[in-house]
Amino acid sequence: MEKAEKMQANDHEKTEPRPECRHYIMLIALFGILYAGVLNGFVMNEWTQKVIRNQYFPNHTKSFSGCSAVNSTETDDEDYKKVQKVTAQWQMIFSLAENIPTALVTLVLPSYTDSNGRKFLIIFSTAGMTAKSVIITSSVYFEGSLWYLFASNIVVGCTGSIFSLFSASFSMVADLTHTENERTIGIVVTDVFLLFSIVAASYCSGLFVETLELNFFKTSMIASAISVVVLLLTFVVKESHPSNKRNKRGSVLNTIKRMTDFYISKEFKGRRKAYIFLLLSFGMATIAGINRGSMETLYFLGKPFCWGPSKIGTFSTVRNAAQAFVGLCSVRVFQMCFSNATIGIISTLSNAMSYIIEGFATTTLMIYMVPLSGMFSFLVIPMIRSLMSSITTVDKQGAVFASVATIEVICTLAANLSQNAVYSFTMSFMNGFVFLMCAVISIINMLFMVGFKRAQREMDKKDDEDKTIGITVKNGD
Repeated sequence: MEKAEKMQANDHEKTEPRPECRHYIMLIALFGILYAGVLNGFVMNEWTQKVIRNQYFPNHTKSFSGCSAVNSTETDDEDYKKVQKVTAQWQMIFSLAENIPTALVTLVLPSYTDSNGRKFLIIFSTAGMTAKSVIITSSVYFEGSLWYLFASNIVVGCTGSIFSLFSASFSMVADLTHTENERTIGIVVTDVFLLFSIVAASYCSGLFVETLELNFFKTSMIASAISVVVLLLTFVVKESHPSNKRNKRGSVLNTIKRMTDFYISKEFKGRRKAYIFLLLSFGMATIAGINRGSMETLYFLGKPFCWGPSKIGTFSTVRNAAQAFVGLCSVRVFQMCFSNATIGIISTLSNAMSYIIEGFATTTLMIYMVPLSGMFSFLVIPMIRSLMSSITTVDKQGAVFASVATIEVICTLAANLSQNAVYSFTMSFMNGFVFLMCAVISIINMLFMVGFKRAQREMDKKDDEDKTIGITVKNGD
């Protein structure tokens, strides 16, 4: 009997998909498309401010910071604050244009990867991001209206944006990893690739625009060219979800129901609390971190820093590189000492500390304490993804990552709207106030992770009781 069970387990292991070279192309594609998106994001934010400055104050000296003159007048300061407020308002409009359709798309498409495979969504969402890059480049070249940028965000939103791509990519990681530690490492490595792409794009944004004087158009054109190459690469990526493991394709309503069952269905009664705490924690982590780069761009362009793209890019590079290197190197060490949930808690505290320092910083020395204090802040997101995936069966990985993608879109929209509004309202008395708000959100995130740890203990206790009952019944037979 034992021999038969071992043979069955070995046969099962053989049928499980394992990583191949064509699967690893996905990491290169993720790096490239996010690099292009972030690079064009910097272009879009800074070019938007330039357009608004020229529109409202065409006679002002052309500068990136609006406060480069040491003896600037009170009128100059008020003019620049107006430009900052209008820029923040346009960023909110762009966010609405992208994230409202993205929220609707992610309700459905990521769950369909359980029945149709992951590759179709990877190609579809990458095509949308490529289209957005091309429209941004065209808008900058022809000096078009900001409404063209609005249109580019609608286009990418209708394809699920980066969130659908993330959902399909992490579902692919779940397909190819078969233990909790293996999956955690796979998710962390994927997230590190994403973070490295942000590091590279942050550095290159200032390097291209200001240091090398390539201007906004040439920088945007580089991003668009990379996007096109990545789109072609996605056709080479090998499918990770074999047809024999796929679910039967259902209606749109059934697809949405599969995604929400984790949190409301009686089928998941023993795990519902754990799912809910993890989803809430993921939402808080997203609100705290997703809009950080945009807020920092506005923050550093104004007083007291008055930085240009080169200095902003350098700081973003240092902050993200610290998280990527320390995160990748520390996760294995942390796993020897702590559970994934505890690592998540450490990460939220690191994040809160970095935001507090950033909110009160007034000098370059203080601001460079932010990367030091926030070096572990990156880890909470991959820990949550890994924990949610590890308590979910193989046939529901697409559905669980669809729920993650949906909450990520909603929270991204909430972060963009609330943080831009708070920045506009508070910049007159404390332009770093928005970072203190994010610190509070990080503390709330920590409390949700503590709640999950308690729910996990209850879940493990119930699983042990069920195993004991099962063994007793078997011995009784």
